[in-house]
Amino acid sequence: MPSPIDPRALALILLAACNPSAPRPPGTAADSASPIEVADPELFAVCDSLEQWTRATGSRDVQRTDGQFTGTLRPLERWGCQLAMRDSLTADSTPRPLDLIRSNLAGRGWSIEQDFVAESSEGTMVGLRNATLLCVLQHYWNADTDDERAAAPGERYAYNFELECFRDAPRSPR
Repeated sequence: MPSPIDPRALALILLAACNPSAPRPPGTAADSASPIEVADPELFAVCDSLEQWTRATGSRDVQRTDGQFTGTLRPLERWGCQLAMRDSLTADSTPRPLDLIRSNLAGRGWSIEQDFVAESSEGTMVGLRNATLLCVLQHYWNADTDDERAAAPGERYAYNFELECFRDAPRSPR
């Protein structure tokens, strides 16, 4: 009995499914879904929340990318989402996106991942984990130190916020 699907059409569908940058054939059920949404709905839902919380800070420039990427901290291939926000904030602006997202995730049971924590006068990095999901948040100022920003509290400074969220095996206790 012949197959109801042309083998060439099946090969094209499988090739498109394996390559997230290739357009999907029109009329498929997954037309409106990204590969990450189909493959990992839990991660996709976290990414949606992260995007909503970042936009809630009032930023005009929030960019989201879903799919495969090379990590900025550790150059490993990851599947997940990346968010980047560029804005200008005063030194006393609250809440800052990193603080808002950190408190939202912590309020939902996420814990600090010590391998991804750093702080300096120019910025902060913090990793938060929930089982095998890891989100790494970073923010940094493009100019001046904390003391210089504090001396001119009303002045606006270029502010950058970035996050990556992906599946990552939990670290063993040391």
